[in-house]
Amino acid sequence: MSRNTTDPHAIPEYVASSYYAGLPSRPALIYRAHPGNPWFPLSGHNVFHRRKLLCPVFEHPLANLWNSGLWKDVQKAMDLNGVHFTTMDVVRFRAELDDEAEEQDEEEANTPALSPVTIWVGVPEATAPTACHNAALAVLSLLAHHDITDVNLEFRASEYRAASRGAAALVLPPVSAENPLRNVQAPLTSNLGFPVSAVSKPDSQGTMALFLAEEGSSDDRLLGLTCRHVLFDNTESNSDYRPHPDAPDKNVTLLSQKGYDDHQKLIDREIAGTSIMEDYWERTMQRFQGQDDAPAQEGQRLARENIEKCQEKREKLRVFDPQFKRLVDPNSRVLGPVLFSPAIKPGPDGQQFLEDWAVFEVPRSKLGNRFQGNKLDLGTAISVVDHHLPLRGIIGDEDMRIPGMKDRNGDPCLLVVKTGAGTGTSIGKANGVRSVVRTYNPEGERAEEASVAWCVLPLAYDGTRSVEPFAGDGDSGSVVVDIRGRLGGMLTGGGGWGSSLVGFDTTYVTPFWWLLERIRANGFPDAHADV
Repeated sequence: MSRNTTDPHAIPEYVASSYYAGLPSRPALIYRAHPGNPWFPLSGHNVFHRRKLLCPVFEHPLANLWNSGLWKDVQKAMDLNGVHFTTMDVVRFRAELDDEAEEQDEEEANTPALSPVTIWVGVPEATAPTACHNAALAVLSLLAHHDITDVNLEFRASEYRAASRGAAALVLPPVSAENPLRNVQAPLTSNLGFPVSAVSKPDSQGTMALFLAEEGSSDDRLLGLTCRHVLFDNTESNSDYRPHPDAPDKNVTLLSQKGYDDHQKLIDREIAGTSIMEDYWERTMQRFQGQDDAPAQEGQRLARENIEKCQEKREKLRVFDPQFKRLVDPNSRVLGPVLFSPAIKPGPDGQQFLEDWAVFEVPRSKLGNRFQGNKLDLGTAISVVDHHLPLRGIIGDEDMRIPGMKDRNGDPCLLVVKTGAGTGTSIGKANGVRSVVRTYNPEGERAEEASVAWCVLPLAYDGTRSVEPFAGDGDSGSVVVDIRGRLGGMLTGGGGWGSSLVGFDTTYVTPFWWLLERIRANGFPDAHADV
């Protein structure tokens, strides 16, 4: 740990490391300001035995003020006090008692389950608690000027991270949930969420967001959408990109080279697994030999059935394996060239959403004659017909702030889902207050102007002790939709703590209603997502 524990405002180490138990990356608490709202004591069993869950904020006076630009004044307060924040979210916390807690002390028993609204600031781990203290005083004074006195501030160790990772139709047709090759084929189908990269970035890949069509277009091309940082390396100039007639195309590929190698290893493991399971069922058959009772006969029948399934799956894998091996050359996996990508910066229209997107060409011939348009393969995450969710409509700005649904507690709620090349399908809950994001270079200097994003929080499932993150590495570019299939936005990154990040505590998304306006304003005036 590199935190300064001699700072007069420092949090004790044993508290700092356990305060956010329950969150995906379990970030360390650096400093907190709970004036008049002493929600969560820093002593007693609760520090260790009450996990915290993130909750969205919709109906609070801070929400409209923040979304209308108050966050810029908060940013100034951070900058003036030397707090190099990476993210700023407006959230609430729900504390849940761990089953292992033997008994509660009086202070803990009186702690409410739901916290006040909290400005949750991500900072580098080495940030001085005194700097956070001074910044918090300035922000609390700012809020008091707006007659808001019921908001807490908490600072935690966190970084912003972009979510990229390191002949016949190129992409496969959709597969059913019962297909024995689903594990190896589903990530390579034309359903949204398949992995994309650039020939120039062999070790990194992200996710294809969705297809766009152009009204009145006479050719067979579609447009593909993903994040710019998925396709462009940090060494390349951060300027608007359009193809030059005298320069080679910047081609987008299905899978990076590393992604291809990893997928080949998956196929090899699946083939080996069929042999292991066949041996198991063969031994099961032998145990029942010579027995004529009903249970033994049923056991033999089940064993024979599973032996046949293993043999069938292995035969299909051995047919698929050489087909996949023919794609080892990146040039054989090319989807199409990048047509336009703006420089990564906050948008020019005052909204300050991040311009981190790229449009590339996708000939329909690469998708085969069973292409079904913009659909998400949800697997078993949500029960829909044939586990394929067609995308229709767009979640507007107002619906993001005031959703038309409630959770079981009667609070506003907007459930969203994504399928990413990194972490697969997951469900989350969108926040009604925009988050603020800022990145820094390795020398600690500010790399870009602060931008805002739509924030998605992990969803806590009833009856489980762990909270699954909504997204992680490899998910950049994933489309985020609500459970009705309305387009919400494109995933760009997330906030969390630790070098071996298992997933994001907070996931950041660029709203599609804004993205579509920017795409149309930059050379694709008739683009639409009704594909």
